[in-house]
Amino acid sequence: MRAVTTLLACLVALPLAFAGPLPRASNTTTSVPTAIIKPKTASGTPITVTGVNEYGLDVYLGIPFAEPPVGDLRFAHPQPKVYSGNVTATTPPPACLQDAGDLQGSYGISEDCLTLNILGPQGVAGTNAKLPVMVWIYGGGFTSGTGTTYNGPYLNTYAASTDRPFILVTFNYRLGIFGWGNGAEMAANGAANLALRDQILALQWVKENIKAFGGNPNKVTVFGESAGAISISCLMLNQSTDLFHGAIMMSGAQSTSPLGPTADVWQGPYDMVAQLTGCKNASTPITAAGNQSTFDCLKKVPAETLLNATITTKNNLLYALGFVWGPSVDGDIIPGAPWKLLEEGKFARIPFISGNNVDEGTLFVPTYLNTTQIPVSTLLDFLYPSPLNASIADEVTEAYPNVPALGAPFGTGNETFGLDPGWKQLTAIITDGAFMSRRRWFLRQANKHGFKKTWSYQWDGKTPGDPAYYGATHGRDVYYSFGAISTATNYTVADVSLSNAMMNYWINFAYYQDPNGKNIKKNKNCKSSNSTTAMTVLNQTSWAPHSYPKNKNSMYLSETNVSTIQDDFREEQMSVFFQSNMSQALFYKRDGEK
Repeated sequence: MRAVTTLLACLVALPLAFAGPLPRASNTTTSVPTAIIKPKTASGTPITVTGVNEYGLDVYLGIPFAEPPVGDLRFAHPQPKVYSGNVTATTPPPACLQDAGDLQGSYGISEDCLTLNILGPQGVAGTNAKLPVMVWIYGGGFTSGTGTTYNGPYLNTYAASTDRPFILVTFNYRLGIFGWGNGAEMAANGAANLALRDQILALQWVKENIKAFGGNPNKVTVFGESAGAISISCLMLNQSTDLFHGAIMMSGAQSTSPLGPTADVWQGPYDMVAQLTGCKNASTPITAAGNQSTFDCLKKVPAETLLNATITTKNNLLYALGFVWGPSVDGDIIPGAPWKLLEEGKFARIPFISGNNVDEGTLFVPTYLNTTQIPVSTLLDFLYPSPLNASIADEVTEAYPNVPALGAPFGTGNETFGLDPGWKQLTAIITDGAFMSRRRWFLRQANKHGFKKTWSYQWDGKTPGDPAYYGATHGRDVYYSFGAISTATNYTVADVSLSNAMMNYWINFAYYQDPNGKNIKKNKNCKSSNSTTAMTVLNQTSWAPHSYPKNKNSMYLSETNVSTIQDDFREEQMSVFFQSNMSQALFYKRDGEK
């Protein structure tokens, strides 16, 4: 990629393409980057990690950070990788097991998948650069995704062009039942939240080894979207964590996915998987494979058989809408009901940004919805392990009535887009119940307990090719935050400007734990004589912290308007989700609880 001139660094965006896997081929140079790590598991022996140079970046692909979670290590806590020799990190690694149709630019799937990727400036490994580190945790509903998808060079290249280089780390964590098992058997065998443990081990690896790649282990920012953001928020329930120093959570907070004690939630999906794999007879706990437990049996079935059973189970109407595999209260990583822990001030005091897309819920509700045949109150039941108490459902639907003008996408009046009017009602409930209210609860509880290094945003961007009924839906902001949009792919110049603004805020946060950064006029790459122009381009608008109850500041991010708003929209409606009885029923759900 050709160098960006000083003027371009201040005034225009890089030509950007789709955020797929790191492009390979023509721009590869002949230099071979290496880094020497000295992990504890190598007993002091230096380990040379060899990568590739692409697009002016040193890139290391598929570095194992854990022993393969196969055989006896299936459903087990991840074990640190024991290195017996040097590591060749030149090939994009496979994703963890998932429905292959969910992958973007995948390099295959494998149960042996606990690897990470590192992208940094050319020649920085082995130096004392101590660059900030940004660690991305991908989303995908806890059942899909891979770090490789986010190995594009655009964010790194933009950062370097504005004299703020950093190290990007992406990694894999186990998915579906392999990493997020629920049910009594999983609880009894300590197999809950294994994916969170994968994430913790990856962050421990970064803390131990990232200095060898030019990174600063004391300036690590984790950022993620959807399931990635939920994961980060759950990791922040550890009040003493020292694995990261800033957090950016895009469309996810601790209870976005309803959760409860591992042993008491989503037993049905576990049992269905056990039956589909032949590990459980329909009428008896004795397995088809003898007297061994269903858990022991599931550890031994072929990976493909187990994966196919989980896909079939998730596609069942009973479980299609719910997070049947996801975080749960295990008494350890998640010690209690998150909404209650936050209320009690039990969270890490780490600077954070938490935001949402304006119309999050429109992505999740099928357009063939017919509320005449299936009422919204019944559809809400599918989000939870067991049906909601009728009074709870009534309270929710009373606050969010079937009035198209009040539904999502918001601000579209009585337009129903040819869909059942109840579609807008349900998308509004999901947007506010699962996303907006949970973000507000986290922010406001943090502020109430004296922590003020908090920022919030509302993203209202557009995505070419999306149907009108999507609005600013879930996940679309990721392209903008990674700089993976371009006028060549039907985005507008204004869209690219919004992307630049988001990248600037995110990079500033990685450097300073504050999205506003420092005085932009000190940036040697931005030599505009007009300091107002420099500030406008590289820092858009000053992002005021959220400090409840003094204010409810939030940054409104759209292609035509970047400005401070108050996070008080639909305040009365959303208050239904803050009542203690609602929090208990909606965000700490147990099987069989009415």
